[in-house]
Amino acid sequence: MRETRQTARPFVLRTLFRRQAAGLFLLLIAACSAIPPAVRPVPGGAAGPDSGPILRSQSDLLPVTAPDIPSLLPRWQPLDDAGEIAAFAGRIRKPRLEFWAVRVMLKYAVPENGAAEAREDPGQRILIGAGDGIPRFGHAASTRVSSFARNNGLTAAINAVPFDPSSAREGEDRRVVGLGVSEGRLIAPPVPRFDALVFYRDGRAAIMGQGELRGAENGVPPEILHAVGGFHCILRDGELTGRAQQKSPRYARSAAGLSADGVTLYLIAINGGRLTNRGATEAETALLLGQIGAQDALNLDGGGSSALALRFPIGPAGGPADGVAGGNPSGGVAVLNTPVHAGFPGRERAVALCLGIGPRRFGRDPAGSPPRP
Repeated sequence: MRETRQTARPFVLRTLFRRQAAGLFLLLIAACSAIPPAVRPVPGGAAGPDSGPILRSQSDLLPVTAPDIPSLLPRWQPLDDAGEIAAFAGRIRKPRLEFWAVRVMLKYAVPENGAAEAREDPGQRILIGAGDGIPRFGHAASTRVSSFARNNGLTAAINAVPFDPSSAREGEDRRVVGLGVSEGRLIAPPVPRFDALVFYRDGRAAIMGQGELRGAENGVPPEILHAVGGFHCILRDGELTGRAQQKSPRYARSAAGLSADGVTLYLIAINGGRLTNRGATEAETALLLGQIGAQDALNLDGGGSSALALRFPIGPAGGPADGVAGGNPSGGVAVLNTPVHAGFPGRERAVALCLGIGPRRFGRDPAGSPPRP
């Protein structure tokens, strides 16, 4: 009996060892198959350095997942062969974040004695504006970001300055709380405690304090072509600012970032306002923008106001959108994130001044009058 037990013991040990080895092998296969797309090498697409296919519709926007912010690798998908505007959708597992980003290679037309339209390459159009009507200084007609993009033929648009009062109705009077400059004209006064995104006439952009505009003739330094206010700078030279390092609540966020040379603009919207997705802190927003390429970043109005809209070449019904032969003005524009106004997911708030980027020639009449501010 003793000999039988001694013989059986090695057999049992070998069996357990084989089962453990098989289990480890299966776990290894499962772990490899679960590696998120963000950390996989992706072959280049039609736009050279961009790693995703050209976007034709919203359903083509492939989400990228990463375990945390430092491991995120952007998968930019261009809207055309030129790759001047690209987008990607991202998810972070810890902290739990959902976001959408748009990258713009700035190439906006700068008026030179009114001859900008005479150029062979008209470039982009930067538009700081709101809805129709209410032209009073420091006030704007409320508009949804999607309406702002659709009505002005823009490729991308995002909400910007804080404002009051708040509602989902368009065409109402909104008091603008922050800077607004359109085509060199001051349309809303600066709030010195806040910062702003500024577009210079030499084609660069920067983030600066709104108080720095004090003392300029007509309130606008001559070198500034457009500007729009937000809240505070949260990233400077690739580092979190003192403001961003302070403890802040989780909200849905809208923010803008810039490359070190000021010629690449990043726009981001982060979902929030729900029990399963509370949003991001200012520090997390800054870190996300830094991870996708920004060196400086500005926190814009967020919460229920947060909305990032993009125009796709193919409209929601499968037909061509604006800018395409046979296109119609209502097709192609989609809000990428999920706005939450008054606790209703998907309900878009009507905001004040928005920032938009689009083709220079869209929406101009035969006389070449500029788009409305």
